[in-house]
Amino acid sequence: MNRDHEVVIRARGLTYRLGRQTILEDLAFEIRKGTFVAILGPNGAGKTTLIRLILGILRPTEGEITVFGVAPSRMSRSLRRKIGYVPQLLSLDLSAPITVEEVVRMGRYVHLGWVGRMRKEDHIAVQRALAQVGLEGRERQLLRELSGGQRQRVFLARALATEPELLVLDEPTTSLDPSMTEGLYDLLQDLQKQLGLTVLLVSHDVGIVMERADTVACLSGRLVAHGRPADVLTRATLECMYGKHAVAFGHGVLPHMIVDPHPHGKES
Repeated sequence: MNRDHEVVIRARGLTYRLGRQTILEDLAFEIRKGTFVAILGPNGAGKTTLIRLILGILRPTEGEITVFGVAPSRMSRSLRRKIGYVPQLLSLDLSAPITVEEVVRMGRYVHLGWVGRMRKEDHIAVQRALAQVGLEGRERQLLRELSGGQRQRVFLARALATEPELLVLDEPTTSLDPSMTEGLYDLLQDLQKQLGLTVLLVSHDVGIVMERADTVACLSGRLVAHGRPADVLTRATLECMYGKHAVAFGHGVLPHMIVDPHPHGKES
């Protein structure tokens, strides 16, 4: 039986260099339809670089990566509609008086024709996305008036308004407090099951990821481990990623957070 149709993302010998610096080297993995996959690793591990390769912002130096069977840089407009992206909040500019609804409408731009006018189905998709993240009734509120957790839900709604099959999130809980972080992860898990999404999440949070992800890809320039969280998130794997002198905080079998006291400051 040919199961290629079930593979959403495939990498083979994937390598990316920036000048003389190798950011990612010889990655090989597959991400299957309908799974919740987390990418873990310290700062400088190449996580954000991998996301940019998946989105087609960067091109591999060597090897290949395909999304829905196509190199990201060659994806058609119809294929790009299948990808929803949620960025970090760190560089968000809140000076513009933009409303919640205006942000979420951006998720429909890939569906608009040459005229670029919102149609009935576009407005319905926007309202549905707002309801899915629990922000119905806040359409006219300014983005800058919301809490950090609410703002990230707005950007999640923008991604959902695209009606994606693949949802990519780059450190979505950065700058959020623990309760907001838990709430956002719970929401993501519910949406993934309800909508049948393939979710690819970049995170530092080992403990929360272990509870929710189907598979984990552990990065440290190379693919250190890839598989079920219980199988790959061993102390040996964590030491390989974060170093033997990493400090662990938390409770249970695995730490809730890892802090490397000697960060190396490379491209993340």
